[in-house]
Amino acid sequence: MRIGVCSDVHGRHDRLLAVLAAMAAAGVDERWCLGDLVGREPVTAELVGAASQLDLLIAGNHDAWALGPDRVVARGRDVFRLSSRALASRHGIDCW
Repeated sequence: MRIGVCSDVHGRHDRLLAVLAAMAAAGVDERWCLGDLVGREPVTAELVGAASQLDLLIAGNHDAWALGPDRVVARGRDVFRLSSRALASRHGIDCW
């Protein structure tokens, strides 16, 4: 399995789209963002649309500040803010 990984988009949907295009060209099987999808830029419909193409999104500190301490619903599933370690471990990545 080939996994494309990005992080620190900080609200720049144009950068996320460029990364997603590069991942598609590389033929990755899954697209992961390891935190800080949002930042100082406003959250736009374009950013949300681009983010919907991700298979895994781990909340970074900027995302946690934007979302608050509870939960959100994405793709009809409850998504709880977990530590990166917990999410990565669920996907078989050894974290320490």
